[in-house]
Amino acid sequence: MEKIFVVKADGTRQEFDTRKLASSLAKAGASRDAQEKIVGHIGGEIKDGMTTSNIYHHAFELLRKSEKPVAERYSLKRALAALGPTGFPFEHFIADIFKARGFETATDQIVRGKCTAHEMDVVAWKEGDLVMAEAKFHHEFGMKSDVKVALYVKARFDDLYGRVFSYGGKERALTKSILVTNTHFTDKAIEYSECAGVTLVGWNYPSQGNLHDMIIESGVYPHPNYV
Repeated sequence: MEKIFVVKADGTRQEFDTRKLASSLAKAGASRDAQEKIVGHIGGEIKDGMTTSNIYHHAFELLRKSEKPVAERYSLKRALAALGPTGFPFEHFIADIFKARGFETATDQIVRGKCTAHEMDVVAWKEGDLVMAEAKFHHEFGMKSDVKVALYVKARFDDLYGRVFSYGGKERALTKSILVTNTHFTDKAIEYSECAGVTLVGWNYPSQGNLHDMIIESGVYPHPNYV
């Protein structure tokens, strides 16, 4: 069978792999029957040079017709990935979720720890709470934040706890720190973080209070115009 190459969001070409499409549908919660039907349909229509964006958009349309609730989650996840290629729009998106929960926010901050200064993606404050969040953006669903990221973030937050920061016109101590990603964490990252006390928020982690839950509860949805 002749190889078919598709064009990724960054302009590079890669061989089309039906297994990746099926895996993406499975992660979105599509049934095995829906996966097989959609992959078969796409496989019969795909042409060399098609973009992955068009392919996945078509796959979503097919999924929406057969399993609408699953399709809505699938569409939301892709909309998050489309916030790239840099991580800055994702940081503003996370800040807006905090705003919807009654927090004041600032992004791209420099905060001074006990030992050195740190860049902090999102700072949010409300009443006696001061939250700092490290936002890790991935433009592909399969990419995960690994244990090295968790270790690095833990060290940074440890340097910040016990310090006092000026936000909202008053001095505040850090009360909560979060590592948030639009995709997933590796098993090792989760294992370490549960032991070390690092709060992780991913697309579907933890089982309650994950990023998907936060989006639905806040009513803040990703769109292409985030800056």
